[in-house]
Amino acid sequence: MQTLSKNYYVKQRIKMVVNHYEVFDDAEGKHLVAFAKQKGMKIKEEVTFYTDADANEVFFSFKATSALDIHGKNIIKDSKGNQIGYVQKDFKASLARSAWVVYDNNDTVVCRIQERSMHFAIIRRVWDFIPILGEFPLFGRVQFDYITPEGKVIGTYDRRWSLRDEYDVTFSEEAKALLDARVAIASFIMLDALQNR
Repeated sequence: MQTLSKNYYVKQRIKMVVNHYEVFDDAEGKHLVAFAKQKGMKIKEEVTFYTDADANEVFFSFKATSALDIHGKNIIKDSKGNQIGYVQKDFKASLARSAWVVYDNNDTVVCRIQERSMHFAIIRRVWDFIPILGEFPLFGRVQFDYITPEGKVIGTYDRRWSLRDEYDVTFSEEAKALLDARVAIASFIMLDALQNR
């Protein structure tokens, strides 16, 4: 299991057809720990993470099991192709506010990732259905909490006030014993790239 850091800073750079994601283990963006490229218009999502911005060494990857799966199951594998966990969308709960469930490799629930504000979740959904307006992004602080099966918050995911997609992620000491860093980092990108907002 890869050790989880207390703080992460996630930054998206939009390129032609491909989105670049940089993940740092400090709030200032000085120490890169993962780099990924997400190709647009893919029917079945697949993202490979590297240890450096030149993409020389594979760190891990995730891949959707099905293009049409409403439950959004994404398998996370290490650099050798071994499954280390998966993240699955909770479709029923997501009708009200977005929620994902993180599993370890033994199909045990590690934690739940849930949109923090019910009010903002409802506003986002209404905005998407308004003709013309729904074509434009709704700017606001997208916020999620990482919650244990017992209901304890062990992590927070907060969008910065920025035109670009930038996030601050913070974990408690308890989270280090529960969550593999690679699974956590994969979830950061899923919350941005796979979230319909």
